[in-house]
Amino acid sequence: MAKKEVKALDLLKELKTIYTNGTRDKLAPVYIIYGEEFYIRERALYRLKQIMKKLNGSIERATFDSKTDIADFINNLNEASMFNPLKLVIASEFSDLKGEQIEKLIEYLKNPSPDVILLLLSYKIDKRKKNITDIFNYGIVCNGRHPSKDELQTWIRGFATERGKTIDAQSVDFLGIKYEGELSRIEKEVEKTALYLGEKTTITRRDIEFTATGVSSCSIFDISPVLATKDRKQVLQRIQKLLNTGENPVSINSTIMNRIKRLLLAHDILLSKAGDSELAKAIGIPPFFIPDFKRELRNYKREDLVKMYKRCMNTDSELKSARRDKDDVLVSGILDLLARRV
Repeated sequence: MAKKEVKALDLLKELKTIYTNGTRDKLAPVYIIYGEEFYIRERALYRLKQIMKKLNGSIERATFDSKTDIADFINNLNEASMFNPLKLVIASEFSDLKGEQIEKLIEYLKNPSPDVILLLLSYKIDKRKKNITDIFNYGIVCNGRHPSKDELQTWIRGFATERGKTIDAQSVDFLGIKYEGELSRIEKEVEKTALYLGEKTTITRRDIEFTATGVSSCSIFDISPVLATKDRKQVLQRIQKLLNTGENPVSINSTIMNRIKRLLLAHDILLSKAGDSELAKAIGIPPFFIPDFKRELRNYKREDLVKMYKRCMNTDSELKSARRDKDDVLVSGILDLLARRV
């Protein structure tokens, strides 16, 4: 009888716990993930890679088809490195294997190598083919299907919790409907909103709509790229749109200041030849934002960023003193940022 399938969320939580604890004994020798939700298999793969890196293990990949030499594949699984025997082997599209190939793979699964973590992946599975489903008798099995409505709400709340936030019911419904359950896109929108909110702990429908769609075709995240290129006209137009829709000048300035702080930190980190993963962790943004972030950074010298950060702090002080119109204070500060002066 096939082992009971684990839910995707439970699998990812378990992998996160294993990574946090840094112990190998809780890893299963075989993980089997199938289904059409690309995000689930990629997130599981990402966490397994994190674990391997922490345990100094190696990573190998293979893609199955009807011509795969399965005997050679299994021999490779059983070959241990003299330096570090632990390795993660990622084998995609196991559903394309044929009868004899499957039989040989199952022979291995009955007695897997203690030095290998085997991750079997497949997009679609025809459960009418018993020889394929026989593979499910071994290892940890996860159906990576698109989440149901109730499951989707749990995913969205989890994305917020991971970032130290709570999220209201209207926001959850809005994200689920707008992005039609696309987990990778939803996570990016929650990430953007969490960064935008700063110290605020609750994500509301207004926050999500603002960062996901932009108010009046303008989002606060549209400012940084044009600020980097010194496009005065576009920057001022976007700032004015934000002000016209009631966005708080203090919040706008704070968001820009936080971005400049990250750029300044990134500049110093990259001087030490750090990789993208190290950079993402240090500045607190997801790895998928790093290419755009680095392109933005190329527009600045370090001394420019120092001046701009100081100007943002001065603007913050002026805005909070309320001695004159806050919109004027913000615009004046933005003009100084474009000129790269304190």
